[in-house]
Amino acid sequence: MIQTSYQQTSNSSSSALSRAANQYESERIHKENEKVLISGGWRCACGRVNASYVGFCGCGETKTSALAKIESKKEDEIKKQKEENELQNMRKLLEFKNLLDSGIISEEEYEKKKIELLVI
Repeated sequence: MIQTSYQQTSNSSSSALSRAANQYESERIHKENEKVLISGGWRCACGRVNASYVGFCGCGETKTSALAKIESKKEDEIKKQKEENELQNMRKLLEFKNLLDSGIISEEEYEKKKIELLVI
């Protein structure tokens, strides 16, 4: 079927309106969720936001269990980030050791960087 230019314009207008409506609805839901969270609500591990007086999420998860899972996940992320930082510092230290061995930096500069990288 061949579309006329009017039909093409009409279709692109309606899809633009549809995208705008979807974006507006998404922003409205986000604002509502923020209000619920500010007033003491909780976010389940599944992503749903629940009022503070709700003990079970729609997914069946209890408030206590969901909050414990989220806290555990946060702790795991913090631990992983710390390990990545330590590894990055060790790589930097190795680079400085190579510079020391090449005679590009002095022993004093290397020790200063070593203390700086190992303390952080």
